[in-house]
Amino acid sequence: MATSTIPTTAFAFLKSIKKNNNREWFAKHKETYIKEQSHIHDFAEALLFELNKHDIIETPSGKKACYRIYRDVRFSKEKYLTVLISAAAFVVLLSFVVVVCIFI
Repeated sequence: MATSTIPTTAFAFLKSIKKNNNREWFAKHKETYIKEQSHIHDFAEALLFELNKHDIIETPSGKKACYRIYRDVRFSKEKYLTVLISAAAFVVLLSFVVVVCIFI
């Protein structure tokens, strides 16, 4: 089973994105992003496992539940690369949606 906690390094990385929200910085730290993102996906997988004990969850995996962090900035006045929230949604069989958010 996947880990049931998100390490502090993932939160630290999200905070550093908030301070350095630009393409150049993100490109330099892409490997760290991928590593920390895997921790969040593992947590979402563990949460999905626990939710499935009580309800029938239609979301196929923790990874598929997680929202992407990139923004489409082509038509935006604000050119921030990433959103300042990390979130995941799990769809329950009866059309309820459970959303877990991490604000940075």
